[in-house]
Amino acid sequence: GMGGMPFGMRQNMRRQSADIVTRVVITLEEVFTGTTKEINVSRKVKGKNETVNFKINIPPGCNDNTKMVQKGKGNVEGDLEPGNLVIVITYKEHELFKVSESHLVIIKTIKFGTSLLGTRFNVKLLDGRDINVDVSGPIFDGDMRAIRNYGLPGMNNRRNGDLVIKFEVEKELSFNKEQIKLITEIFPMDKFPVKDCDNVEAIDPEEFDQHPNNQDNNQENV
Repeated sequence: GMGGMPFGMRQNMRRQSADIVTRVVITLEEVFTGTTKEINVSRKVKGKNETVNFKINIPPGCNDNTKMVQKGKGNVEGDLEPGNLVIVITYKEHELFKVSESHLVIIKTIKFGTSLLGTRFNVKLLDGRDINVDVSGPIFDGDMRAIRNYGLPGMNNRRNGDLVIKFEVEKELSFNKEQIKLITEIFPMDKFPVKDCDNVEAIDPEEFDQHPNNQDNNQENV
């Protein structure tokens, strides 16, 4: 007859005990070199609580939120198959570097004058070495520069990531008359066409609520 389940479907429905999920936090220095961690895990084995100790080897360049599965090391419930131990590797926040894939990213804030001429600054790498980074100007807000192969090691024989510097240029500026005159003498200036009509000031949208003209309009609307 046609009743019953196919053989393969019976196999897929075999029940398993609950998995155990534990998290291991590692520093970027440990990501760079690879590390061995010892973890203690509490699990249930046929109604009894027990604590087991495991050592895990974390390879260099291990990705953030990588899951390492040790089969059969989870809970054991009745006659069910043992569950698995799932170890999630996560990165500890670093005081200097952020991570994008295998790239190390530095957010570097500089003054406007520095952005015009470029800069040099020291960086201590994850392996303890010091390097001086040279960046020529001009540097615009949001610009990025990269040093190839100075990021995290690549997993599975992939190329190392890069060291990326993203620049934020200080925007709070004010010039006196002498400085404005000097700027117009040194830098090429735009001369756009204008007409004999009203002059209307354009401002940063974030300043709308604080701007005097906008406050006057709000009062009139009320």
